[in-house]
Amino acid sequence: MEKTLVFAEAPEHAGSQLEKEVAYRLAPEWKVQIIWDLDYLEEYFQQERQLDALLVEEEFYGKYLKRHQIAKTVVLSAGEYPEEAEPGVLWIDGGSSPAEIVELLRQ
Repeated sequence: MEKTLVFAEAPEHAGSQLEKEVAYRLAPEWKVQIIWDLDYLEEYFQQERQLDALLVEEEFYGKYLKRHQIAKTVVLSAGEYPEEAEPGVLWIDGGSSPAEIVELLRQ
């Protein structure tokens, strides 16, 4: 069964090497949807969503995501991590390699 990943990142990172590598490494077992626009991301999550994973840059991570069924959320942090992460939410360094990120998503 195909898994679903939403990858939300800032528009200035559109087409980034990270984005391409993650999508390539997860194919064909995962359907990867990439969102670069914060307004669209909020609109996308107006409907009830069920995802296997959400990979999101810190600036796009928001409390509005809590009401959805997301098995695993990986937040790419630009610096400090929260003292207490919510269950199912992993905070990692935004400079992590695509291989490290894919491994976290597949676990």
